[in-house]
Amino acid sequence: MSENNTKENETTKETNESVKQIIENELERKGSGGTWVWTMFLLCLTPNIFNGFHVNSYVFLATPPQNHYCIISELSSAGWTHDQIRNISTRNGTSINKTCKIYDYDYGKLSTMNYKDAILSLNNRSVDVNDEKEEVNCLSHEGNTFHFDFNPGETSILSEVIKFWCTINYQAFPLF
Repeated sequence: MSENNTKENETTKETNESVKQIIENELERKGSGGTWVWTMFLLCLTPNIFNGFHVNSYVFLATPPQNHYCIISELSSAGWTHDQIRNISTRNGTSINKTCKIYDYDYGKLSTMNYKDAILSLNNRSVDVNDEKEEVNCLSHEGNTFHFDFNPGETSILSEVIKFWCTINYQAFPLF
């Protein structure tokens, strides 16, 4: 019985070596160029193109934040709370969510005042304010950032790293 196993192993080994030799000979013959090499290259490349789409799809399927709004650096460094900043810089203040635009005020001048004085100043127009209250993108003022609110346990690479939300008016939609 052991002689049969030995003969089968030798036969299998010879067959594997002959197949290996055939493949090596063909690759050597075809490997010098030509349509066969390019066809094999394209056949091997095609699945990787689709794999690249799959790997990058997380950007477009990311969890959108429950809320995001602009944090104005001058007001934040002056000790204003997020609600105060939202109240003075956006239409409808804290009642609006997912805001990308802020009023075009002189926030440097407002940061020298406390919150109540700033509200009075804006109402009395002692700070440069356009009558139509022109809105600009949050990131148009240097140093401004966005604050993102997520449900507990949720995060999003898209909003934390790329800051896509307001720069190109993109928002991911849940598929399920």
